[in-house]
Amino acid sequence: MIALVCAGHALISDESMTAAFDLPSPCISVCEIDPETRYCRGCLRTSQEIASWRDLDFEARLEMLDRLRDRRQEIGLPTRKRTRRRASKRAAPRA
Repeated sequence: MIALVCAGHALISDESMTAAFDLPSPCISVCEIDPETRYCRGCLRTSQEIASWRDLDFEARLEMLDRLRDRRQEIGLPTRKRTRRRASKRAAPRA
C-alpha cells in the first residue's frame, strides 16, 4: 500500500484516496450562495460543506451526497435515485 507522507506522518493511503475520488464532487458550476438559505444555488451545499469536500473520505462523501439528495427533496427539486454502485459500495465496506 502506498501512502502520502508529510514530515514522516502518513496522511492518506492510496486505497482510501482512490475510493474517495470515485465519488465526483456535487458541484455543477452554478456557484452562488443564496443569502436566505446559505446553500449554493447549484449544488445546495453550505460554504463549509464545499470547503470540506476535498478532505472527506469515501463514507463521509456518501453521507454528504445522501444529505444533499434529502435537501433537494425537501426543497422540492428533482432528485436522482441512489445508484447501484453507491448502494453496493455502502453494503460492502472496505477492509
